[in-house]
Amino acid sequence: MNISLKRWVKLLLLLAAIPFLIVGVAYFILVSKLKDVMEFAVWKQTKGGYALNSKDIKLSIFDKTVRIDDLVFTRKDTRNVPVYYDVKIPKAHLSIESWRELLVNKRLLIDSFLIEKPEVVIHDYKVHEKNRHQTSFHTSMILENLQKTLDHLHAKSFVIQEGSLTLFKRNSAEPLRIKNVTLTVHNFLKIDNNDKRLFGSDNLELALGRQRWVLSDGKNILSFRGLRFSSASQLFEIDSVHFHKPATAEQDEVILRAEKFYFNSKHLPAIYQKGELSLDTLICVRPVLTLPLTTQRVPVKDTSIHSNIKSLFKNVAIRYTEIKDGEILLGSPKNNALKAGTQKANLNIFNLKVNPQNEHLITTDSINLNLNNISFFSKDSLFKISVERFTLLNDDVLFKNVHYGPASPKVAGKGMTFTAPALRLNNISLDDLIRKRLVATDAELVNPNITLIATRKEPSKPRITANHDTVTRKKTDIYQTLNSFGELLRVDRFHIINGSGQYKLAGKTKPVHAELKGLNALIMVKDLLASDSLIKIKRAIADLKVEQMNVAANGLKMQLSRYRMNGRHRFNWVDKLQIDLASGITIAAGKLYWEAFSWDVLQQTKVIQIDQVRVQDLLVDAKIKPKVTAAEPVVASADKPQAKGLPKLRIRKLLADHLKLKASLPKNVLAGFEGYTIDVSELTTDPTYFRWAQFLGNLNNLYFRQPNGKQIAVAQIALHSHQHTVLSDIRYAANSQGKIMQVVLPKMQIKGPFPSTDFTNISLSSVLLDRPEVTMLTEPKQQSGVSATAKAFSIPLNLALHELNIKQARLNLITKKGKDSTQLQTVVDVEAKSIHARKHEDATFASIRVSPADLKLAMPKIKTTVQSVNVQLTNGKLLATKDGKPSLTTHLLANLTLHDLHPTLTSKKNTTPPELRIKGVAGTIDMPNFRWTAGQKMAWPTFVDHANVAITDLSFKSARSTIKAGKVSWDHKYERLQLDNFQLSPLITKEEFMTPPNLQSDYITIQGEQAQLNGVKAVRWYRDSTLVVNHIVVKNIITDVSRDKRLPDPAVLPNKLMPTRLISGIKVPFHIDSISVINSQVNYHETSKITNRVGTVPLKDINGTLKTVTNRPTKSTDSLKLLASTKLLGLHIKRLHYRESYGDSLSGFHMLLRTSDLNMPELSPITNPMAAADLEDGYLEPIMARIAGNKYASVGNMRFYYKNLKLRLLGHKDTTRRSLLIKFENFVASKILRKKNQQEARIFYDRDQKKFIFGYWIKSIMSGVLTSVGVKANKKYHANYLKLSQQHTLPAED
Repeated sequence: MNISLKRWVKLLLLLAAIPFLIVGVAYFILVSKLKDVMEFAVWKQTKGGYALNSKDIKLSIFDKTVRIDDLVFTRKDTRNVPVYYDVKIPKAHLSIESWRELLVNKRLLIDSFLIEKPEVVIHDYKVHEKNRHQTSFHTSMILENLQKTLDHLHAKSFVIQEGSLTLFKRNSAEPLRIKNVTLTVHNFLKIDNNDKRLFGSDNLELALGRQRWVLSDGKNILSFRGLRFSSASQLFEIDSVHFHKPATAEQDEVILRAEKFYFNSKHLPAIYQKGELSLDTLICVRPVLTLPLTTQRVPVKDTSIHSNIKSLFKNVAIRYTEIKDGEILLGSPKNNALKAGTQKANLNIFNLKVNPQNEHLITTDSINLNLNNISFFSKDSLFKISVERFTLLNDDVLFKNVHYGPASPKVAGKGMTFTAPALRLNNISLDDLIRKRLVATDAELVNPNITLIATRKEPSKPRITANHDTVTRKKTDIYQTLNSFGELLRVDRFHIINGSGQYKLAGKTKPVHAELKGLNALIMVKDLLASDSLIKIKRAIADLKVEQMNVAANGLKMQLSRYRMNGRHRFNWVDKLQIDLASGITIAAGKLYWEAFSWDVLQQTKVIQIDQVRVQDLLVDAKIKPKVTAAEPVVASADKPQAKGLPKLRIRKLLADHLKLKASLPKNVLAGFEGYTIDVSELTTDPTYFRWAQFLGNLNNLYFRQPNGKQIAVAQIALHSHQHTVLSDIRYAANSQGKIMQVVLPKMQIKGPFPSTDFTNISLSSVLLDRPEVTMLTEPKQQSGVSATAKAFSIPLNLALHELNIKQARLNLITKKGKDSTQLQTVVDVEAKSIHARKHEDATFASIRVSPADLKLAMPKIKTTVQSVNVQLTNGKLLATKDGKPSLTTHLLANLTLHDLHPTLTSKKNTTPPELRIKGVAGTIDMPNFRWTAGQKMAWPTFVDHANVAITDLSFKSARSTIKAGKVSWDHKYERLQLDNFQLSPLITKEEFMTPPNLQSDYITIQGEQAQLNGVKAVRWYRDSTLVVNHIVVKNIITDVSRDKRLPDPAVLPNKLMPTRLISGIKVPFHIDSISVINSQVNYHETSKITNRVGTVPLKDINGTLKTVTNRPTKSTDSLKLLASTKLLGLHIKRLHYRESYGDSLSGFHMLLRTSDLNMPELSPITNPMAAADLEDGYLEPIMARIAGNKYASVGNMRFYYKNLKLRLLGHKDTTRRSLLIKFENFVASKILRKKNQQEARIFYDRDQKKFIFGYWIKSIMSGVLTSVGVKANKKYHANYLKLSQQHTLPAED
């Protein structure tokens, strides 16, 4: 146990000794091998580029000191290295306050640090960019680096004794050497706002011995005897300063010597805290500046100082600068001989400020340098400048109480004279001033009063008038005065400040007088002296400002306020301008600007050429009175003066912020508008019109008011000459005799181009009118006996319009005539393409589409609504006829749609007027060669012959009947008028019609699927009043005829004409080639007087053709022909042929009837209710009948063969009752009627003139039936025939 304890003790002691051993070894290496450690560290950190050698470096851990002897820091390899450094420190001693701060907090606390005779050599052979002077260093970097340094280093005392710095620069023959530098810093601990602590220290002292510095350019030399600075007093002193700048090819030699130079400041830390250099006092004692005396200077712009100051400091401020006993010597560059100089003078500058960020780098409150009294004469001694007192400030001279004018008071006043309280010359030549010559770069004439007097020369023959300021003339009067003034005062720029003046142009005609106040001008004197005209004089005026000017000349008055002209750049400004013309026009402009007014062009070509004109407010108030006409002698046309055209004008850019025009014209007509943001490019004129490349702007409140006439108002116009011009809220009203018109247009859009005011030649891409409203009331007045001559129609302009659109235009047209009025209301769209017009010739268009919708037409006899109409005109041409009337030729294509048409019809004899209702009408018109001429009526067949019309749900109601049609259509291609699903019926019901006290008559209703009128010759109908129809087809016609035999017959019945006579009685001439009936039927309903029951005779499957239907037969042999077939129950009438002659006055006819066979019981449905008889048996062979007749009677033969006839008579009231009387009647009938018949029967019927043709036919056939069954005898018919033939002409018997 004890052995193990010892071992543990030894082990613990060994572990405790290891740290001490390591620390000891490290201490030994650090103390004995510190030199080698530092050399290795430098070699490693510089990657072998630099070497550190030292004779000895000693470190004392306990004393906390470091001593260095003969330390050398050099660059080992200097090849291809543009910048490198060499440092030698013979001796240095460092005392550290705390190792713990260094090791733990990585902060070095120095008690004292002494460096003796250090030498620093900098080799800078880097090739810098050409013309690059600005350094990348800024004083704010000092504060940043100080703060970083203080984070790791504090020093109570830091001293450099007899240090030196050498800088070798590329292309510099001699290096810059700074030697004998002593620097002491106390308590370098912290940065605060204490102005006495500079660079974070309590005190900083700098001292330099005698120096000779060759500056970085290798040419300029600065030397001084000593330099001292202490931050405690913030005083900087330099003794015996000498600066020498040798002569170069661009500049001469400059030398500056000063006995002493010093400054002090209370806020030097602002250099790195704010980037500002603020000095309280800067004093230079007995400086002498030697400058070359040359006759020619070459300006060299050196911006290095400006750029470096701008980089180093934000601001430089020196409250007081004083130069004591300063001198300026002027010498020759070739030798040291003194040419001129100044006496010793004191120069005081107050509040000198250098602001690199400002436009003016250096500014001061005042500079004082005083001299005294002189007068100056021109070379010819005719003019002089008299000066009472002058003061020299820097390179400037201030003259007081200056007078310029003729040297002798006897000289009359022509040309220019002025007086001024002050004249300032800047950058004056001292050598010339000594010789009493005024030579400077700038002159400032303060508050002068200038007078210019000129005389207009009378034009020589031939008499040619010219404007005085555009005529080149010899140097006289004002020109001679100006040249004398220029010889006396030789300056580059002449400034006039707050002057006033008068200008007079004397002459026998058109005198001009002008007064101005507040004149400020910059005149380029050399250009002025070379001027021989006012044009060149104006160019020589680089800047001109006039506060107020009044001009009066030849009926014109002009008032101008705050005018400015920049002659060099040819800029002109006017704050306010008012021009009053003798014609009554007043022009007022505010904020007017124009640029580059070319006087040369005006002089040579009489063209006003301006690069740009801008005006903020422009008001034109024109009060034009009507011209007073007076009797004038007749002058030959060749001798009459021609009307003056517009002045020749070329303006590249015209801008107007606000433009207002008010015009009061003759006959109390008012017009005007307001414009905003007007922008016109390339504005030019020809003798009649303005032209432009582009016109932009906004016009508001445009109006034109004519008493009792036209009124036009436009709320706003957004104008763009080459794009879209939009007119908003347009209102137009016109009130003339018998006509009132109002137009409201919310929006109108026009796409240009329209490049001029020549509105006789217009070329536009598109015009859009959006939702216009047009109301027009026309009330024709009774014309007097003398009718006014109508104005001949003519195309007024040349027009090219690619597209015209009118959208949703509302029209309300009212025409009053007496008590009646016609009103049309609609909403219409119009589209037109490629409209071209030639003035006084013709107009053409590719297409025009007019689409009215919801058209409401109210006339005295008709009221209707047209849902839509589409009228398309293509390839049209409009021109004037020889009579001066407009004539239009085009391809017309129109579509029409009407709904709920309800025209108001009239009736005769005060009866109930008929009613016509149409649910819908759809129609098209296609007329390739449509022609319209004003004053010529359009024939309706012209439209019908090219139209297609479809009428739906037509209803016509007269006093007695109603006609309805599901569809009525017209097809011009086939000349076809077609009715579909039509019906004809009496107005009253059948029950009402057959109720007493009504008399016996037919109640007829007709229903049809289709009726076609083909080949309708509308044009012929219009031309010779004859309606020609080729073919009429009716399909599926159902005719119901009802008669009640129980009603009494009418007391008087009119005679029924034969078909040909009936047709001839129609008043309207017509000719129908044929009428076809297809699949139709006739149902005859008769209420029997015997049985009181209704029997029906059905004729079905009626098919037939009626030919040559006319009331104007062309030949005597023309006949009305009918060929038909039908079915009567089981009897098929195969052929019914009827022919009636138009040329026969007796209406002679022939008829042929052929039928099928028949089982007679099939006819019982007819005989039962109508005759109270049944055909119980019997067979009828095919019937054949031939009939000839006229309007009196018919005769013929009939083959009515049958067998097994069995007839049973029934009771009249009760067909089921078998009374004794009925049995007796059946017995008699069986005895009378033949059971069979195989003999032809005679037909004869004495026509009842009261019966229509169908009854005539039936009675004629029934006469043959009665003969065949034995009821009638052939002999009896023959006797009746012979008897009637004695009275009338009858057809011959077979």
